[in-house]
Amino acid sequence: MSWPLFVLVCTLACGTDAPTVVPTVMQTSTPTAIPTAVPSPTVSSESSVDTESDEAPGPEFAGISGWINSEPLRMADLRGKVVLIDFWTYTCINCIRTFPHLKEWHAKYADKGLVVVGVHSPEFLFETVRSNVEQAVADFGIEYPVAQDNMLNTWRAFGNRSWPGKFLVDKDGAIRFRHFGEGQYAKTEKQIRELLAETGVSLAAIRVNSTADGPVYPGLQSSSSIEEEVTRELYGSSIKNRIAFTNGGEKLAYIGNSEYYSESATFATYTDPGDHQNHYIYLQGEWEKGRESLVHARETTGYEDYIAIKFYSNDVNVVLGMRGSEYEVHVTIGDRPLARSQAGDDIRYDAEGNSYLLVDQPRMFNIVRLDEFGTHELKISSKSDDFELFTFSFGHYQRTPRELAGITEWINTVPLALDDLRGKVVLVVFFSVACDDCIQVQPFIESWKRKYGSHGLTVIGIHIPQFEFEKRPDIVTGSLEAQGVIHAVGVDQDGSSARAFRNRSLPGMHLLDKDGFIRHVRLGPGGYTLMEQEIRHWLEDAGADLSGVAFKTQKELEPDPRTFALEDEIRRTRDIFLGSSHNDPEAPDPFFRQPEYSSQPGEPFVYRDLGEHENHYVYLQGLWQSDEESIVHAGDTEEYEDYVAFKMVGKKVAAVLSNGDGPVQRVLITMDGLPVPPELAGEDVMYDTDGESYVTVDEPRVYQLIDLPEFASHDLKLWSKSTGLEVYTITFEANIFEPQPF
Repeated sequence: MSWPLFVLVCTLACGTDAPTVVPTVMQTSTPTAIPTAVPSPTVSSESSVDTESDEAPGPEFAGISGWINSEPLRMADLRGKVVLIDFWTYTCINCIRTFPHLKEWHAKYADKGLVVVGVHSPEFLFETVRSNVEQAVADFGIEYPVAQDNMLNTWRAFGNRSWPGKFLVDKDGAIRFRHFGEGQYAKTEKQIRELLAETGVSLAAIRVNSTADGPVYPGLQSSSSIEEEVTRELYGSSIKNRIAFTNGGEKLAYIGNSEYYSESATFATYTDPGDHQNHYIYLQGEWEKGRESLVHARETTGYEDYIAIKFYSNDVNVVLGMRGSEYEVHVTIGDRPLARSQAGDDIRYDAEGNSYLLVDQPRMFNIVRLDEFGTHELKISSKSDDFELFTFSFGHYQRTPRELAGITEWINTVPLALDDLRGKVVLVVFFSVACDDCIQVQPFIESWKRKYGSHGLTVIGIHIPQFEFEKRPDIVTGSLEAQGVIHAVGVDQDGSSARAFRNRSLPGMHLLDKDGFIRHVRLGPGGYTLMEQEIRHWLEDAGADLSGVAFKTQKELEPDPRTFALEDEIRRTRDIFLGSSHNDPEAPDPFFRQPEYSSQPGEPFVYRDLGEHENHYVYLQGLWQSDEESIVHAGDTEEYEDYVAFKMVGKKVAAVLSNGDGPVQRVLITMDGLPVPPELAGEDVMYDTDGESYVTVDEPRVYQLIDLPEFASHDLKLWSKSTGLEVYTITFEANIFEPQPF
């Protein structure tokens, strides 16, 4: 399907200060077609515009494809209230920077009659996907109503011309104030208060934010020299890249390769001319002209194809797409990896010190953070043909430190705030006590705390429950005690802190420097040597003397290629979730192969296992009841007749099991129809006098079942003869990491 033309221009250079949270979004369905006849915005990247209006009747919401956080709203039904309409899109950095003010006004004035409505008007096609917008709303912590204006009908109805664009509507439905762009927050709040006062409410007890417009930073002034102007937003779209004719002749748009404009073919090979000017994109290698983007047109063995820019700014963001598989993008300044002091929030480092991005969603990435304005040469390159660039944006605001949010309880410590830890290096670890990978990383975390705690390292664990039983304090504290966890742990029941940190994995490790900025991120297990290197670097940056602290490289084995294989017979089995919430019959690949599973949700059902098992799926035998989070054994039998079966490929198997509120459960385990050989048994497996292998389930937690020396495929079964056994998840480690003694 060809994607339609979309010519909206993001006026304000979408890239100055990076957000506290950048959403993590997945394109999960076909984007909606976006119309082409939309007026271009007129606000410059260094300015904003606001106007007061005559009391003419305001327009209505038009053509909204969906509402988030709210039932559908109509302006006519909001008479008597003051309505603030905010036009935004989730990859626009200028929109993102306004969210703290919008959320502040919503919190302060909602009870006084203010209704804030975010109208999400997409710039790119992947921004029309509802699940992407829902994820962005959650990641940014937006609680006010959001309307999806995918066809830009409401945008046109209000006469908006910029991201962001704000409209204040009074109690009678008339537009009384407009503001296009960032800034003017104090004036906007003054207008909000005046319109609310007209409704008769008292605002005497609510203070105005006197610092709403924030500090002004140098480098914003325009200059007659193109080399000393803050770089404009740069577009990869073929629609935006047309030759302009001026009195002086031809002027290129955003691509600095002249052959781009003379080459009519969609696919072409480009040569970087090497003499770069500010405000242009330069191409090297094979690239496809897309209507919205530039797409790398081949797979390469190295990083010989690249996109280069010369910029004047202190902050660079880039919007990248993901057409297929995730991929890495190497990032350099002056043909060298970014120094850690230059790295943006999304930059990672490999074992050789190369700076790169992991592109696993189509979104905006913050790649450069400099202390001062300056001119630099930047290159981004990838070996993947999924590499897709939409825009570069540039800025002039300082970075914002992260903060913890939504902590309901602290364990092993008094309440902590990151603001109080300035001057220390902080390792924030997101984990769950029902996450086997999280359990595997705890010895490393405790080792770092012991080695570096006296040198300025503070370790904070943030518990994010995956299941309802993990919200019980006794479960969390009992598991932490069993693992010997002594560092500070905050309990975040609703994941607020995870969203604030953009954490997308359990475990997720985020290293903050002495000023509270994220300097290194590791999602998932592994990467221990590099994490310790980063800990040492930032401790020394904070003034610590580590000359007497030994550093031991951890031997991290290369992953078995079967971990990432595509063939079902050799690919490592994915984690299996047995709850009904993960097994929607409309989902593309649910975990159950028995069709009757979803036909009786919530009701006990007698299942019959036909015995022909496929890799990576679950099969039931006997009386089981589906629950939102687990499958529950609902029958009592004299012998072990009922079971959960699965055919796996991997090395290590663990399961989250529970006895609910009932008696202790004795669960038999068989492998290929026989008891598990002792040399292959996990640490929770025991044996009776008859040689049967089993686990005793006396509390909800992770149980270690199988530990194989080599990657292999086996048929496993968990047998029960008593009601109440709950099976939540089954996980399959590849054992690709080999911890060394600390």
